[in-house]
Amino acid sequence: MVNNKIFAMLIAGILLASTISLVFASENDENANTENSDAQVQSEVDSENVVADMPEDAVVKVKSIRQSIDDRIAKKKELLNRAKKFREESREALKDVKDELKEAKQKLRESKVNFESAKDELEKCKGIQSDNCKKSRKDAKTHVAKLVDGSIEHIYRTLEKAVASVEASGLSEEQKTALNADLNSKLQEINAFRQTQGQIQAQSSLKEIKDAAKKVHDFWKSNKDSVKESNARITIAKLGGIVQKMESLQLKLNKRVEDFKAQGKDTVDVESKISAFNEKLDSVKSLQGEVESLLDSLDSADDTSAVMKAAVDKMREAHAQIKDAHIILKEVQNSIRTQEALSAGLNE
Repeated sequence: MVNNKIFAMLIAGILLASTISLVFASENDENANTENSDAQVQSEVDSENVVADMPEDAVVKVKSIRQSIDDRIAKKKELLNRAKKFREESREALKDVKDELKEAKQKLRESKVNFESAKDELEKCKGIQSDNCKKSRKDAKTHVAKLVDGSIEHIYRTLEKAVASVEASGLSEEQKTALNADLNSKLQEINAFRQTQGQIQAQSSLKEIKDAAKKVHDFWKSNKDSVKESNARITIAKLGGIVQKMESLQLKLNKRVEDFKAQGKDTVDVESKISAFNEKLDSVKSLQGEVESLLDSLDSADDTSAVMKAAVDKMREAHAQIKDAHIILKEVQNSIRTQEALSAGLNE
């Protein structure tokens, strides 16, 4: 499964990129916004005066057009509000299933500890038919059954979380539908077995419990890559968002260099660092494309585990390149501040 640290660092990358971008905001923006606001107010006043001088039928048409525009704006706001509500509900649902998965993991850990303890007791009872050893054998069978039960619950909750993660992600509706169609079919299959697990625990045959354990093991071995794929798709979508922010920063950096050149400032150091940043960005974009190609090849791959491993390795590499790019951005920021400070000193 994709390392959770990758997610955390990618999110941190988004926040850092957003923060650094503020450095390059122009002080003239605020004045420009104020002027635009004043112009807009004046334009509205002039518009009202023009409407007042129109013939009645023309006024009716203008009002109709305005109402149509207002209706479209209201509809757009309603759709945005619905989307916001859906995102909030999806995040809340994801939080709930994460809590349930955490609880399932804890119970599974406890079952494993109890099972290992029971195994130790069985080793001591080899060839012994005492009452204590009979009890140990009975307890061991109970712990095996609970371990199987815990494994089933853990798999069920893992698939449930995968479905919720897809719904709460920034993937396209087409991607969500395709991924969750596959995940839900597996979720239903393991849930059907989960519903009958109580009967397995009540049975006295150790063979039946072992058969159930094998069935669970085979199921997860065959289907765990579907969860890895969904997590990888979500991660690569987040990576795409980071790339977009990096590209936006790239444009702002280039604009700042052009401004420096126009003012006759020395840009050699800044341009060198920007060039290094551009190389990192190109590397991230290339890795992003490679990961997407690997994921798209899963359906026809003979060894999906090998493909998923390659995709995860490349995502980790992209993560490392993003970290390097952020370090370079800090250096660019410092170079720009130094250049501006030198220029201010010369002007004084």
